Parts: sequence; structure tokens; C-alpha cells
Amino acid sequence: MIIVRAAGAGTLESSDCHVTVSPSEATEVEYRGANSVIFAKRTNRLVDEILRENNVKGVKIAIQDQGAIEITIRARLETALARASEEERPAPVCPESTANSDLGSAALASWWKYAANDSPKEAK
Repeated sequence: MIIVRAAGAGTLESSDCHVTVSPSEATEVEYRGANSVIFAKRTNRLVDEILRENNVKGVKIAIQDQGAIEITIRARLETALARASEEERPAPVCPESTANSDLGSAALASWWKYAANDSPKEAK
């Protein structure tokens, strides 16, 4: 995964965290929060694991922790990385869709076309 732009995920609400990522020459992690001293090892281990799983190198990560549990931090970091990366988007599901259409709308249009045309007729 190649980080090409800054992106973020999460909120500053209680029991959540806000994660921002941006391109960098080296990997840097800034972890802040009321309990950052207590949870620093856990969070650094988790960040290292996620970066290794996604093959990410050269990223600056800032985490503002408001008491988030591990799964929340993982979800926020993975979302921020996905938003900041450059990956190929899958081809549209519906062949009639244009290149600028939303993939969700194309999938829904394809389903409606199938449901309207191919559904079994009611017995009389």
C-alpha cells in the first residue's frame, strides 16, 4: 500500500480516537491522549502490526486517543490508511454504469434489473 495523501478517520468523542496519516520518508507515530503513557506500548505494537499487514512504509501517523479500545484503534487506522492510499478500484458491477458513477449505485441498479426481469412469475 502506497500512501499518497493525508487522510483521517475517527472522532474526538469519548471512547473513540482520531487518526491521521500522511506520506513521509520514514515511519513516525505520534500518540496522544489522557492515558497515552499507560497504553503507549499496546498502541505502538498494534500500529506496527497493522503497518506490517498492509505492507506500509513511510507514513506519519498521529493518534489522538479518547479511551478507544484496540479494535477501534485498528478500525480507525485501517480506514485512514485506505483513504490515504492509491489502490485500483474494482470495475463497476453494472455494465451500463459510467466511469463517474458511484459503485454502490451501480450494484443496486444491477440488482434491480435482475429482480425486475428474472423474478419468477406468480402462479394464478
